[in-house]
Amino acid sequence: MKFLAAGIVGSLALMACAHVMWAQDTTGASPGTLFSSHDVLQLTLEADFDQLRRDRSQDTEYRPGRISFSQPDGSRRTLEVGVKTRGITRLQRNVCNFPPLRLNFRTRDAVGTAFAGQDKLKLVAHCQDHRNEYEQYVLREFLVYRIYALLTPFSFKVRLARITYVGGAADDTTTKYAFLIEDDDEMARRNGGTVMEQEGVHQSDIDEFQGTLFAVFQYLIGNTDWKVSRLHNVKLILRDGDPIPVAVPYDFDFSGAVNTDYAEPDRDLGLQSVRQRVFISPCRTEYDLSRSLALLLDNKDAVYGMYSELEGFSETSIRSSLEYFDEFFGVLERPDAVRRVFVRSCPIG
Repeated sequence: MKFLAAGIVGSLALMACAHVMWAQDTTGASPGTLFSSHDVLQLTLEADFDQLRRDRSQDTEYRPGRISFSQPDGSRRTLEVGVKTRGITRLQRNVCNFPPLRLNFRTRDAVGTAFAGQDKLKLVAHCQDHRNEYEQYVLREFLVYRIYALLTPFSFKVRLARITYVGGAADDTTTKYAFLIEDDDEMARRNGGTVMEQEGVHQSDIDEFQGTLFAVFQYLIGNTDWKVSRLHNVKLILRDGDPIPVAVPYDFDFSGAVNTDYAEPDRDLGLQSVRQRVFISPCRTEYDLSRSLALLLDNKDAVYGMYSELEGFSETSIRSSLEYFDEFFGVLERPDAVRRVFVRSCPIG
């Protein structure tokens, strides 16, 4: 269905003023201790990183490790963890000399700590030991996750950490920013559902409002590295008693908002740079599109505040990120641009 962009823009002003309450859906249980705080975790992770750097296949085993941190009372706590490599692009040696990791906790040992109730967690690490811009990529991707969590509970919660890695060669100790990602099943449970593993679900078959918000968000961050039908960088959630799945995005290192130097634009979409945006979506109703765009407007100040206040974020990263988002919000101010981007471009998905 085609609809009037002027009507959408008019609806945006009304909805933004109304403080869009659907962002505050409290479906499901509250998150665990680990993801209920935005304080930066200070951690020490010990493992055989020489071996982990060699573990570059999809079926590598867990290696023994230990994670240490201070408790609120000042005492020091150490937990035994399994550590293994993971990923696809960032698992390649020519991309990352320090691959992303997965941590496997002994649930019974973590009682009374921030990791209570956690089992397996993804860790997004710095990728390259001696290139500072890669640590900035970590912080940029962390904030992209935070943006989507502002908009909807159907999102992965994340927790920033400052980690000292110890192990392997004598010169292998380094301290870098990283972040932990909420477990898939825990995210689904928090939203009263389960993870759906079935491929072949079309983008037009998912929840209409959440699907519209999903597509608008991907346009905001300039991300085309996803495919609902293939479950590529997408988790589908089936809520109890509801046969219509909800799409939840993850893995944003190929987006324009993160802008890694190894990201490649989608040539099939005619893109020359990952900073170019394209709205990938079936045609959306004026109601759902207006709600989604208004939700972004309603949270604009909160988004900009996160980028300005994040620990470790460089002035260059702040300026580049906010200029990129300025382009998105500039579109919403012009009916002709709204029509061109969100109406005339459909259907693609």
